[in-house]
Amino acid sequence: MAHARRIAVVKRHLGTGEETSALFDGSVTIITGAGRGIGREAAMMFAQNGARLVLNDLDRSVCDAVCDEVRSLGAEAVGVHGDLTKPGVIQRLVDTA
Repeated sequence: MAHARRIAVVKRHLGTGEETSALFDGSVTIITGAGRGIGREAAMMFAQNGARLVLNDLDRSVCDAVCDEVRSLGAEAVGVHGDLTKPGVIQRLVDTA
């Protein structure tokens, strides 16, 4: 299934498009691979639906850019860049959440 189609399916399941809702108000969501593709789109969808986000990507500048984009939507986002296969990175994600 192509990325765009997967994203459309998830949006249908959430009942959302570009509008905002309170579906995830009060929740913290960790999204890995948030810098591009499905990870980035997931970050936008969760942000539009009230989640506070902890985002991860290998590339610090890309991760920071997505955090800035999420914040421009009025949502909270913190970036924790790093390789999930390296010791301590997953724990930093969880501790940040």
